[in-house]
Amino acid sequence: MYSYCEAHGVPYKRAGKLIVATQSQQVPVLEKLAKVGKDNGVTDLRLIEASEAQEMEPQLQCVKALWSPSSGILDSHSFMLALQVITNFLSLSLSQISQSPLGFFGAWICIVTV
Repeated sequence: MYSYCEAHGVPYKRAGKLIVATQSQQVPVLEKLAKVGKDNGVTDLRLIEASEAQEMEPQLQCVKALWSPSSGILDSHSFMLALQVITNFLSLSLSQISQSPLGFFGAWICIVTV
């Protein structure tokens, strides 16, 4: 995603993300997220102790956290404009649907127009 943003002039910031467990019974969820991420090729996810998370965010109250240093944010408007340029060039159109077959709301589908 970052290489796409670079190539198409989309502003972004690699800020990192902490996903936290505020109770010990939530830790298995973090462990599962870490496994799913690893299974999907995310190589830099790391489970960290509360003290390390609190060094990053002093006001944070948690028992454990999942640190994702490569997570970030991007300018969604610029991103959509960049997609529009590509889809126009390829004679494609983007249409928003209220719910995809997978249950995601606000999903986008690509329609080929000939």
